[in-house]
Amino acid sequence: MKHLTPIYTSIVLSLLCLFPSLFNGFPLVFSDTGTYIFSGFNLSVPADRPINYGIFIFITSLGHFPFLTVFVQLFISFYCSIKLIKLYVESRLVLLIGLTTLIFLSPQVYFCNLLLSDFAALPLLCSLLIICKTESKILQLGYGLLAVFLASFHLGFLMPMLVLSCIVLVLYLFNKSNAKIYKPILLVALCTFLLLLTENVLDRSKFTTNEKGYLFLSAKLIDIGLFQKNLNEQCKQDPSFKLCQYKESIPTSGLDFMWSDQSPLYLAGGWDSLETEYRKINYMTFSNVESVKTFTTFGLIQIPAQLLNVSFGEELVAYKVNSAPYYSVRDYFPSYLNDYLNAKQQNGGLLNEKIKNFMSDVYYYTLMLIYGCLIAFTLFKFRVIQIEFKLLLLYFILSICFIALFTIPDSRYVIRLEPILLIILIVQGALFLNQYKLKRQGL
Repeated sequence: MKHLTPIYTSIVLSLLCLFPSLFNGFPLVFSDTGTYIFSGFNLSVPADRPINYGIFIFITSLGHFPFLTVFVQLFISFYCSIKLIKLYVESRLVLLIGLTTLIFLSPQVYFCNLLLSDFAALPLLCSLLIICKTESKILQLGYGLLAVFLASFHLGFLMPMLVLSCIVLVLYLFNKSNAKIYKPILLVALCTFLLLLTENVLDRSKFTTNEKGYLFLSAKLIDIGLFQKNLNEQCKQDPSFKLCQYKESIPTSGLDFMWSDQSPLYLAGGWDSLETEYRKINYMTFSNVESVKTFTTFGLIQIPAQLLNVSFGEELVAYKVNSAPYYSVRDYFPSYLNDYLNAKQQNGGLLNEKIKNFMSDVYYYTLMLIYGCLIAFTLFKFRVIQIEFKLLLLYFILSICFIALFTIPDSRYVIRLEPILLIILIVQGALFLNQYKLKRQGL
């Protein structure tokens, strides 16, 4: 019965935390939801993202019931969190504090009610920590497979992990005493990379993890102003360059470049057009020392801004008829189409600005408290922090750097990592207090 308690607890909490989706009338959706559903049901790798979250939706919904996907997302999140806390601290009070803060002070429940891959950050990192802590080979294998699958949901999970694995490899070569911690990180990163590579080779005949990654880099360069500058230089040298006819209409925002119907990206023929030209402009940036300096400086400036970029509910706009989520629900969850169209999200009745601002403030001040406590631990008790927690904090820093340097800023990328930071803080705080009590008793 003791081993079943985390399962029962996770089921009860998951049922209770289904409330946002039930209140809405349909699971919450984002513009990317349509692509995920389409890819999973058609087993077709999208050009701009991995397929595996789409497969997750197909499997967990049983091909018919989208609310089941939300339930599974909640269950995985709670179960992995409970197992992680109990592995480090055998205290019901600490577990209660951890689950309470996870539900009320972090956006994890919100992300789990959203048909989007962001929820996976918490169970992914919990799984990695569990592998490092547990002695059971079977459990290590099970959580390892789960970690690989979750890490493959989004390239934003994998890229920082690949950099972290390179750092870990260097540490492993110089100090093998922490091999039990280093090896899972290396294996999960390598297996995830090979999985995505294999899927793209088999489905799209492309030796890459993201066929259209160059367009996202172009969008980032547009934000900085380097794309426009390099395009102007290229047009002076070669007026026949096809992008030259659109140089005056290049937007100043990378978001507008990627998603506006009036963007040169779509006017020039869409995502499958002019790949060679986009790649050439990108290459010009990184073959010029001054451009590299500008790119790096802009990214470094963006890091503190990204750390403080907290906003709740930006995704919760209406996606009505003719939107990507609408088409996917119509085609793959037809029995829920009326529920989708009548959902509060699609009719402006889900959240008002006061609630959005209140929740943004809650997550912002929680994140500031986490930063403050982690800085204090680092300055005064760095040696006390578990080695695996240090590596996870490094993963967080690498994620922020990756976002600042290579992606268009989005508050989701930061607050989806808040839940695991919160759990680390609570667990490490409990461990520190236990050590302090033992020290006092010893005196």
